[in-house]
Amino acid sequence: MARRKGGKSGRKRKGRKNTKKSVFSTGPDRGKFSLSPLVPAITRIRLKYPVSKILASGVPTSSVRFTPNGAYDIDPTLGSTALPGFIEWTSFYGFYRVLGVGYKVMAVSLESSKPCSIYTCMLNSDPGTTLSAIIQGNALTKVQVLGINSGEGKTTLSGYAKVSSILGSKTSLTADSYRAVTTANPADVVWIGIGASTLDGGNFASGIALRILLTIDIEFYDRIQNFGSYSERVQAEASNLLNWDVKRDLWKRNQGQVLDPCSDPREVSPQYFKEQTELFRKAHPGI
Repeated sequence: MARRKGGKSGRKRKGRKNTKKSVFSTGPDRGKFSLSPLVPAITRIRLKYPVSKILASGVPTSSVRFTPNGAYDIDPTLGSTALPGFIEWTSFYGFYRVLGVGYKVMAVSLESSKPCSIYTCMLNSDPGTTLSAIIQGNALTKVQVLGINSGEGKTTLSGYAKVSSILGSKTSLTADSYRAVTTANPADVVWIGIGASTLDGGNFASGIALRILLTIDIEFYDRIQNFGSYSERVQAEASNLLNWDVKRDLWKRNQGQVLDPCSDPREVSPQYFKEQTELFRKAHPGI
């Protein structure tokens, strides 16, 4: 006897029951929620510091430097130059620690006759404002050559490193000297230096223009406990709720019902809500 398709016994396999829960199980504005703290106990975030500089003229070597793990005062030549967004986060936390730092330097030569080399480095000591080209021996150094302003007179250098890599020790992740209160810099800072030197040893006539973007990965902790408020987090996804609203309105239009865009779902009577729910389920099985 020939077997029927669908199995040894010849019986058709029953379709799997749709166990997907409808979004109505919680409703668009009712249902599960959880109380969560205003801010977590610890937050890691990436902040950026944009700045423009001009390397000095009248000298054969010139440089600028920053203290990237000192987020409270990142530019030592200006003083009190906090990262954009840093002050806002200090409203929630008492301490911070920088985990990693990066840079992107776009350089344009203003020179008409002096080609030069431009270099960046990340190191654990102050490079000063006369950073020599000898720093190119550092493993965390990038270098390019700039032509005059009428030729190949521009370039971009970029890099990123963990503070522990610059220091050469993982103690930067735990030592108190590498963290600080949000109104000061850490006791131990690392540095990003950007310098240029003329290739012939003569003085710059006009200098080098720089557009710099520093990237700082910060860990904020020591949550300030002055906040007593909590936030209510609805578990249902916003996309599901929007999808439900669109399909419900479309079905009501097809039924010739009048839509009142001013009505608040919370003001709908429970009985009416239940009836509309059942009608929608019948019209859209499996949702």
